[in-house]
Amino acid sequence: MSKEATQWKLTGNNMSTPRNIPSAKIREGHRQFILRAADALEAHSVDQRDITGITMAINRKKFAEAKGLIEDFRRRLSTFLETGPRDSVYRLNVQLFPLTQENKK
Repeated sequence: MSKEATQWKLTGNNMSTPRNIPSAKIREGHRQFILRAADALEAHSVDQRDITGITMAINRKKFAEAKGLIEDFRRRLSTFLETGPRDSVYRLNVQLFPLTQENKK
């Protein structure tokens, strides 16, 4: 990203991480952005941020499809927000993870 006059512009293509490929560097990048999100709770007013969550009991067989729905949502939101003049840079984090321990046999 670079700022030109009053507008932010991409200096290259949007980046995304490879799906389902474990990487210590990618995990560290996600960890840093999660920590920045925690800092944003105090640093930014509620009219400048949206931090919400939901706890659900789910069917794990739907997890792969849920990941696809999340990916589609991220792409649609990115397209919506990046259309027209851009005066700010924001980060969207989405986490979906188990709170229960899986029984290992």
